[in-house]
Amino acid sequence: MAMVLDLASLPHPLFAILQGYASLKATREFPELSNASFHITHHFFLNWLLLNPHFQAYPPSRQYQALFWKWAVGKLEALLASLDAEIDDRLYTHLVRLVQGSSSGTVGVIPPSETYVTYLWKSSDVRSPSICPGIASATLLESRTLIERGTTGLKTWTASISLAEYLIRNPELVRGQRVLELGSGAGFLGIVIATLQGPSHVHTHNRHNSFALWLTDVDPNVLERCQNNIRLPCNASSYHTNVHCAEIDWTDATDSSTRLSLEAKLSEADADIIIGADIVFDPGIIPALVNTIESAMTSRKKYSGTTDTARAYIALTVRNEDTHSQFVNEATQTCVTV
Repeated sequence: MAMVLDLASLPHPLFAILQGYASLKATREFPELSNASFHITHHFFLNWLLLNPHFQAYPPSRQYQALFWKWAVGKLEALLASLDAEIDDRLYTHLVRLVQGSSSGTVGVIPPSETYVTYLWKSSDVRSPSICPGIASATLLESRTLIERGTTGLKTWTASISLAEYLIRNPELVRGQRVLELGSGAGFLGIVIATLQGPSHVHTHNRHNSFALWLTDVDPNVLERCQNNIRLPCNASSYHTNVHCAEIDWTDATDSSTRLSLEAKLSEADADIIIGADIVFDPGIIPALVNTIESAMTSRKKYSGTTDTARAYIALTVRNEDTHSQFVNEATQTCVTV
């Protein structure tokens, strides 16, 4: 018989650990459990994590699990103290299998190249939640290395998470809208937006009477990964009826021989909202990026005749002040108010 999980009964520190386990967060960043109830914590580790069908189907990497479950069992043993209770054998068995299956000396040293990662947030309006009612999720197969197969697009970056949090707090920005993402990567933002745009929110009032989501990148491997993640059955994006993955090369915007074909692609998306996260990574690509944003904002007027103005939301991680300033200056001069 399946265990019914109730979000209302889950203490906040355990929800934070649930989020952390799902997204492979370091255990040192988890809340302290020294004053927690053994029985509640034991139930959480066993039923919310170990036996949860979602994590059985889309598990964190074995290397991460070995570290996590060693930490979790240690916390349970500390909480057990002199209580007349026991730790479920299944927790010990799982930990032993993980440790025995790990190469000697590699746990915590060599990062996994690919793993399922699930990002969670509270939401009362989710179709077929994969964790439990009241929790929305975005699950991806992604790389945990900075660069893999010659691209940085196979993992989720910090600015994407920040922009996702902003959109979750302000879902009206994308609901009922036609959204274009530049540099979609593994598809994290796309899954979040598709969830916010879900079937229960079909009440559009724009000129098309339809919402849409266009996810774009230049690398075929990245686009394939994005499409596969969007289609994972655990994601609400798999129910989205109008999501597209398309190849777009920003440099086409600065070449007179290719700009028209780029504008044609962008006009097909006909975006109300343009988003991008962690896409200002190289000063050399900034002119092409800014021109692509400008094309996306103006091509709809040129090709569809609408007078509506698209809006762009770009989230950046400031790694280099000069690169950041260059983007802001060029964007302000070319197309947008930053």
